[in-house]
Amino acid sequence: MDANAFWDLLQQCLNFGNDLQIQALSPAIKNGIHTIFLVLKPTASMILALFTILEIYRVYMRTEQLMMPGPMVMMYAVTWTLFKVAIAIFLIRHMEEILWAVYDLSASVMSVTQSVQIGTSGVPGGITKEQIDELFREADGNIISNVLFSFQLLIVRLGLSIAMVYINIILWSRNIEIYLLAALSAFPMVSFVSEEYSAIGKSFLKHFTAVCLRGAVMIVVIKLYNVMVIAIPLDGSDLLSLGISMLQCLAVLCVALSISGRLAKTLTGAM
Repeated sequence: MDANAFWDLLQQCLNFGNDLQIQALSPAIKNGIHTIFLVLKPTASMILALFTILEIYRVYMRTEQLMMPGPMVMMYAVTWTLFKVAIAIFLIRHMEEILWAVYDLSASVMSVTQSVQIGTSGVPGGITKEQIDELFREADGNIISNVLFSFQLLIVRLGLSIAMVYINIILWSRNIEIYLLAALSAFPMVSFVSEEYSAIGKSFLKHFTAVCLRGAVMIVVIKLYNVMVIAIPLDGSDLLSLGISMLQCLAVLCVALSISGRLAKTLTGAM
């Protein structure tokens, strides 16, 4: 590999992810999700009625232990439970709008982050074409060093291709998970009626937000990879150390992409 070919590969590393096609949610599938949501809503309403009865009984038994008069106990139990029922009904009715708003917000973050361009100019310690030419002139005639360096760069090129395939698979699977969560969202919202099971609804909202946010986290990881590549130090380096540095950046990229889902859950507090 000559200096020009390596410079082209370096530019590929710096621009990695810029041509990533972010697949928007299909309107046709969203309409199908809406139909499924409407079909499942009556079942969720039946579960809501059952949870309401159980919650009134639970609140009544708890307040009765406080030695409050019977009518006051029942009034408090019914009033407090009906308040939570109203919240659950509101969430069920508007859950689709809430979920799609969360998705649209995450999509906006992804679009803005992806639009950030990383270049070699104006970056402290950035790699220049003249530095690359000088390294190749110094290594001219060292066959072993050139062969090992070419092998390292082959791994980098192959790793970038695999990473891009992995990113696209994750983004597609993310969309499918969003569809499934949106279709079944009425059931977790029922749990807000019950103090004992309300954690289910909260966990659902956190998990949905984490799934949407994972795409943005992956874009941030890609941009950090671009910055790491451009910040590779060349002072006192040779071709082999340069190749090792690029392999290290690739390893960081792969590890960060693999834990992007965990990072998104950490940001949203999802389990």
